[in-house]
Amino acid sequence: MVNVYGGGNNGTIENAKVNLKGGIINNVYGGSNSANATKTTVNVQGGTPQSVYGGCNISGTCNNANIDITSGNVTSAIYGGNNAGGYTKEANITINGENLVLTGKIYGGGNKAEIGKGSLDSNNKLTIEDKGNVNISIINGTIKNDVNGGSKESIVYGDTKINIGKNENTTNVQSKIVKINGNIFGCGDSNLADNANAGNNFDYNYVSSYGNVDIKIDANNYQIFSIDKSIFGSGNAAKNSDDYKSNIYINNFGTNENIKKIVSVQRANGLYIGNSNIEFAGILNACNYYKKVSYALNRIDNLTIYANTKLYMKRGYNIVKSFNSLVDLNGEKENIE
Repeated sequence: MVNVYGGGNNGTIENAKVNLKGGIINNVYGGSNSANATKTTVNVQGGTPQSVYGGCNISGTCNNANIDITSGNVTSAIYGGNNAGGYTKEANITINGENLVLTGKIYGGGNKAEIGKGSLDSNNKLTIEDKGNVNISIINGTIKNDVNGGSKESIVYGDTKINIGKNENTTNVQSKIVKINGNIFGCGDSNLADNANAGNNFDYNYVSSYGNVDIKIDANNYQIFSIDKSIFGSGNAAKNSDDYKSNIYINNFGTNENIKKIVSVQRANGLYIGNSNIEFAGILNACNYYKKVSYALNRIDNLTIYANTKLYMKRGYNIVKSFNSLVDLNGEKENIE
């Protein structure tokens, strides 16, 4: 079997559903090959597909695309939206499997396809014709690769929300394990993303998102919760538009007795850390002025810590513009000794 479609070849479909429980498959599409879809749902409960797309393949508009993964493995990539063209208005990905291990990357957007629909005129004035949204929720499971809020080589015209751990949808969920072995990016990739060590061939000039980006991480009541690499408000060799905000919220991550370790946090308007104890190793960044100096925090407009948070830095800061220490996120300030 090569590809599985929730719809047909070029016929519009209202409500498409794929339930995958086993098999070795190249690609799974929630929608059609080249036609519109109102709502799609892909439930991965087993099997080893190479790639899973919430939307369509070559073209078509998908209004609402949903991917739910509880078992099996996706070996290459999970895309919330379309593959090679068209666009998806709303893309939702939920990862929730107690013993789930995914080796592929996660993209909240499409591959070479947009979330929402927009354009820039000759003066770079943005027009959003149909605003989109991306929602990623990782509740249980191990992700061996990167988590990306945006598309691989396209644009999100709308807001992106990445929730890892506890959130408003996990009230009745028995949450046990979250392991992220790769980086977490709020936006998508550009075609330079694979050139991270190539110096002049790697930059953050490509805009992959025109919308607000929120990354929320909450390890409350988890038995195991780890993030091995870095967290970026931006994308991989890509950035959010300067007209919008990228904020990162980290809560209940580490204690005095169990200090959590990550590499760095980079390129965000706001970084808010509460009730956490975190050690930052630091890392080089080819786009910094000092290319041979590692930083724990890099290009953060505002750092706010609260609720008895302690940060341990093995390396310094680069362009952290302001700092607040609060009793709680909405409370009074504390003095720093």
